[in-house]
Amino acid sequence: MAGHGRRADRLRDTPPEPGGARPCRPTRFPAGVVRDLAETLAASAQARTLLTAQHDEVVNAVASGDQVALEVTWSGTLASGFGHLPAGHVIRAHIAAFLEFRDGKIVAQRNYDCYEPFA
Repeated sequence: MAGHGRRADRLRDTPPEPGGARPCRPTRFPAGVVRDLAETLAASAQARTLLTAQHDEVVNAVASGDQVALEVTWSGTLASGFGHLPAGHVIRAHIAAFLEFRDGKIVAQRNYDCYEPFA
């Protein structure tokens, strides 16, 4: 996310919106990951050791032909401490997921995750 530092600072310093929500600030993670099925299953198994619970809530879904766009709110409860976050802390992300189907099966998926600040 080179070149987005000023934008990230601006989002982090933005006051809460009505209802206490804060805009999601960009995180500095790698540009993305491409995984095959085996790698996806391995990552899922690893996540189960890091989290005691996970929950996905589909907020919105739009379908067109063989494509579906999802707006999802994800939360996960940490099994043990992570950095300054204690065990039991709930982390949240707002996700846009784009699925492509062929013969009733998902053949491709792209996710764009925006994590709430780790406070």
